[in-house]
Amino acid sequence: MAEHIEIPSSALRGNWIADQEQGDSFDSATFCMKALSKLINGHDIWLQNPARKFSALDSRPQNTPSIFVATGGTSGRCRFARHTWGTMSAAVFGLQGVLGGAPIDSWCCLPIWHVAGWMQVVRAIQTNGDVAFGDYRDLADPLKEINLAGRLISLVPTQLHRLISSDLAISRLRESRLILLGGAPLQEELAERLRSVCLPVAPTYGMTESAGAVTLLAAERFLAGENCVGKVLPHATLRLNEDTGVLSIRAKSMCLGYEHRDFSSGEWFDTSDLAEHSPGGNWWILGRLDRIVNTGGEKVNPLEVESAVIKTKLVSGCLTMGIPDPDWGERLVAFCTPSTIDVTRLKKTLQTKLTGAAIPKLIVPVDELPINEMGKPNLLKARAVFEQRD
Repeated sequence: MAEHIEIPSSALRGNWIADQEQGDSFDSATFCMKALSKLINGHDIWLQNPARKFSALDSRPQNTPSIFVATGGTSGRCRFARHTWGTMSAAVFGLQGVLGGAPIDSWCCLPIWHVAGWMQVVRAIQTNGDVAFGDYRDLADPLKEINLAGRLISLVPTQLHRLISSDLAISRLRESRLILLGGAPLQEELAERLRSVCLPVAPTYGMTESAGAVTLLAAERFLAGENCVGKVLPHATLRLNEDTGVLSIRAKSMCLGYEHRDFSSGEWFDTSDLAEHSPGGNWWILGRLDRIVNTGGEKVNPLEVESAVIKTKLVSGCLTMGIPDPDWGERLVAFCTPSTIDVTRLKKTLQTKLTGAAIPKLIVPVDELPINEMGKPNLLKARAVFEQRD
């Protein structure tokens, strides 16, 4: 269980905010200062995308203010994980210890209302570092003055996929202290491209409920060719259900529950993630149990199908899912970008790469994949795209 740690009142001085241009980044800093002020004054805060509309939720009286962070997984249905400054600080100190104990400076380009964005603020405050705010697309803009030297930057694979086509973005990213990569699976082809330009990428695994990363693969191990999410961070413990292959987490950084449900102290949190680990302590994430497609009585892992589709090099992106079907139970559908792909050629190529039920029964070309702002599949959005197709 996490220690009771109060947020320092000095956080309101704003010393953790790096000098930067105003604009969207100024709005992020302002949002954070208002949230921190509420916490220091004993009020709960609800982190959520201001562009979305949620019904008001009444928090319950607690001994310490709660930080409610929106999480929807792949379902697209929102609920709130209830953290405290203590649970989030536990995640900070676990990461800081692995990184050598120095202050953590960050360049934040993830939404501040997501755990991966907000945690960069907590890291800065708790380790006497600072954080600058920006848009990841600025990294490829020669008109923007950006210096990532000595800073951590957190990205999702979708963002890196777009940035790696820019020499300027690559040059800037090379200067960073570390690129924390999470939020979605890293495809092998993208991993090889990142290694080819020597980017200091550190793949991680975590979730909103655990206040972010609970594993980390050192950048030097990634650059040496390892394809995993690394070893468990000091504040967490992982275990695997040998029968189902499903991963469970117990951590000092684990949330106390959801908005209408408390967790028992020290209980294991069962994820929906399928995993495996080595005797040496490394972990691999194989996909999600709730995304497994049961088609014609056979179970298909969408992550394996997506990897095979990407490896054809006939598409730039792929998301697969099961659509309810009266004959098959679920029909395996692949959404692929760009919308100009040669579907006939792709189908023929996949006949040599996949077998049986793993071959998508339908390929839907799209301009953008149905994913959320963190690069995770949004299955509700995917179903809507499927129903609205021509």
